[in-house]
Amino acid sequence: MKRLGIAAAVGAVVALLLISLLRSREAELTSVRLSREVMGTIATVEAVGPAGDRQALQQAVEDAYVAIDEVNRRMSTYRADSLVSRINRHAAEEPVPLDPWTLQVVQIARRHWELSDGAFDPTVGPLIAVWRQAGKRDKLPTEAELAAARARTGLDEVTLDLVADPPTIRFEVEGMHIDLGGIAKGHAIDLAIERLASHGCVGGLVDIGGDLRTFGRPADDSRWGVAVRNPFKAGTLRVLMLNDGAVCTSGNYYRFTEIAGRP
Repeated sequence: MKRLGIAAAVGAVVALLLISLLRSREAELTSVRLSREVMGTIATVEAVGPAGDRQALQQAVEDAYVAIDEVNRRMSTYRADSLVSRINRHAAEEPVPLDPWTLQVVQIARRHWELSDGAFDPTVGPLIAVWRQAGKRDKLPTEAELAAARARTGLDEVTLDLVADPPTIRFEVEGMHIDLGGIAKGHAIDLAIERLASHGCVGGLVDIGGDLRTFGRPADDSRWGVAVRNPFKAGTLRVLMLNDGAVCTSGNYYRFTEIAGRP
């Protein structure tokens, strides 16, 4: 009886160990990480989930890219067929209908325009055009060129009709252009994160050209490590450890323009 009791105890311990091993394997995480060229830069999307669900993680990543592509298709100023390009061509002549995504971004932009007392202004399109031309001809813009461009900016000269079905946008000044580049990328990242979460991912990261957001945890650590490059010399300035957070960086080490010998 004593030997039977010892055998039973050993069997129970082995059973517990097997159960623990199986549970640990079930809890093992893996990730699928893809990078593609989007919005004129590199976008990286990573989805984290159970080790046996790589196909589901792949689908989550693809769905996140669909959201990013949809934002780009609607709001890119580089695409002639985008809604923003159509707005810039016609909104000074007649109201242009808005889709829900673009309307939401324009409304968020307006709120930040108000909060910043006009410092954040999505109608800077004419000024951007002046500086792009200056870069091409390697000559600083004149004060007259800058003044003429500024006269075609100001979100107070943009009318949103939220009663219309669908809502519309209209420019009150000829030659106005909106440029949502300062906010559309962040909106795309938020939507991509929502897509990852909707697929049941336990963690995820979306990085579009240095603007990124994370949630949950990576597969091999408890927090996401985000390295911030030193803008003045080679190396890393700092590593930020995140779970649910966002980081936006800007520097002149990837894109810059020299005009008359000055960066």
